[in-house]
Amino acid sequence: MNEDVHYGLTFDEYRAIDAINHSVLRLFERSPAHAKAEMDNPPEQTKAQLLGRAVHSAVLEPKTFGSLYAVGPGGDRRTKAVKAAWAEFLEANQGKTVLTGDEFSTCTRVSAAVWANPIANRLLSGTGSNEVTLIWKSSGVACKARLDRATRVIDKVVVGDIKTTDDASPAAFARSAAKYRYHTQAAWYLDGIQWITGEHARFLLVAVEKVEPFGVAVYELDQLSLEQGRHDCARWLQSYKTCKALDSWPCYAEAITELRLPGWAVRPDEWESQPTEVTG
Repeated sequence: MNEDVHYGLTFDEYRAIDAINHSVLRLFERSPAHAKAEMDNPPEQTKAQLLGRAVHSAVLEPKTFGSLYAVGPGGDRRTKAVKAAWAEFLEANQGKTVLTGDEFSTCTRVSAAVWANPIANRLLSGTGSNEVTLIWKSSGVACKARLDRATRVIDKVVVGDIKTTDDASPAAFARSAAKYRYHTQAAWYLDGIQWITGEHARFLLVAVEKVEPFGVAVYELDQLSLEQGRHDCARWLQSYKTCKALDSWPCYAEAITELRLPGWAVRPDEWESQPTEVTG
C-alpha cells in the first residue's frame, strides 16, 4: 500500500499492512524480544481492549454503535430457558459484538459525556474523518498509524485521540500519559502526518473517566513532552532496524546486573533507630 493518508480501511485491513506501528515499537523499551514476539504472534484482544474498541465506536460513531454491538440476555446460561434465549439472540444478532448490560451502559454514558464537552464536541463534529490510516517511511522503515479522528481547525490539522481513564484530573492523567506512553504515540502520529503532508499538526487527548460522573478533559502535550516522545521513537526505530538487519532480537542483559530498589523502598534514616537483629 502506498505512502499516504488512507480512509475507510477496516481495523483488520489496517492490521494486515506490513509496517511497524507505535503499539509494537514501544515494546522495544522493554526488549526487542518482546517486540518480536508481538509481531510474530499478535495476542488476542483482551476483554478490556474489546471494551475499549466498543467505547471508541460509541464515541466516534454513535449513530451506528447500536448496529455493531448488542446486549446479551441475562440469567444463568446453564439453564434451559436462558440457553434457548441465547441461541435466539445470537441468531438475530449475527456479526455483532456482544456486551453485558453494564458494558453497553458504560459505552453510551461515556459517549454522552464526551459529546457534552464543548471542545470535544467541536473536535468530533463537522468536517473530518474517523479511523484514518497513515503509511509512511522513516529512515527507510515502513511505518503506519491509525488515528481516531482527524479534522481541521482554522486551517490546521488536528488529531483527536480518545482515552478512557480512571482519573482525568491533570496530575493523574499526566502519570497515565507517561505510563502508557501517550507522548511517544503523539510524536509518532504527528511525525507521520508531517512526513506525508508536510504539515505541522496538533494532537489532542480526550480523556474520559469510566465511572460516574464520567468526567472529561481535553489535553495537549507540551513541547518538551513531544520532544521526549520523538527521542524515544527514534531510539526504538533504530533498534528495530538493527535487529531486523541482523535478525537478532535480544531480550535482557546476559550478565549479572546490579539491582537497586526504588527510592521509596530504601529509608536509611530508619536504620539507626531500629534494631538490626532480634535478641532473646
